[in-house]
Amino acid sequence: MRKPITFTALALVVGLLGACGSEDPPPAETTTATAPAPVAAQPTPTPTVDGRASTGDMLAYAEVEGTLARGFLAYPSDMIEPLPAIMLLHDWFGLDDNVKALAKDLAGQGYVVLAVDLFDGKTGTLPRDTRDALVRMLEKPELTRTNLEQAITFVRETVGSPRLAMLGFGSGGLWSLNTALATPDEFRALILVQGQTLPDADRLESLTNVPMLGIYGAADRSIPQDAVREFGDALTDAEVTHTIRLYPTAGNAFMLRTSRNFSPKQAESAWEVIYEFLGEHLAGETPVR
Repeated sequence: MRKPITFTALALVVGLLGACGSEDPPPAETTTATAPAPVAAQPTPTPTVDGRASTGDMLAYAEVEGTLARGFLAYPSDMIEPLPAIMLLHDWFGLDDNVKALAKDLAGQGYVVLAVDLFDGKTGTLPRDTRDALVRMLEKPELTRTNLEQAITFVRETVGSPRLAMLGFGSGGLWSLNTALATPDEFRALILVQGQTLPDADRLESLTNVPMLGIYGAADRSIPQDAVREFGDALTDAEVTHTIRLYPTAGNAFMLRTSRNFSPKQAESAWEVIYEFLGEHLAGETPVR
């Protein structure tokens, strides 16, 4: 049974930090914990960066207060049968061309990817460009809940995907976590990239059967290292299967090529971890390659 998706206080990032770190950083700090009874997952090959040819287009997947929500649906060009799916949630930039390109890259690894739009079409390169959309999320969280609930239904029923994961960046990571907490039976995996932490083991207990991966930067001032470690401790106490990667010199948005904090080597390492995690927990019996 689905519970209402609750809203945790949203930490709004109002700017990018200066570039930091070298191009040969030390290895990421890693904490891993395995629940006593994790979701069964069959081993699959780790996806390559190149992947398969993919295609995508904008389409309507939900109706919120009489307005259609349009997302970007990407999938392998040679897809014949339904594939596992990823719901991709953007950060404060909105559903822009970078998110669409990322959706196609992920689809090239053998998945259907629905990049949802939480900002009603608004995109921007500066926080002020999407401030109204962020405020709307704070004031009317029920609209975002409705959006995401219908997105799940669309992927399950219209696309026909047998397994579903959620990948969220920044504020999209917060909504990914809230959605998984409310509807854990819908997901085979959860990935948060610099998403808000939740150091509350009692609230995290519903994720016992949802393996989680967290990607964070130690130089990201919006999410202190202590908060990341407390999050990992709470996941351990809640017996949630999880891996937390804390990249030592990575700042906010270090995986985004257009960010001044972009760190190629750390970003490449993070994507390798994400692809491997998806291959292990989402692909199941359907080969990625």
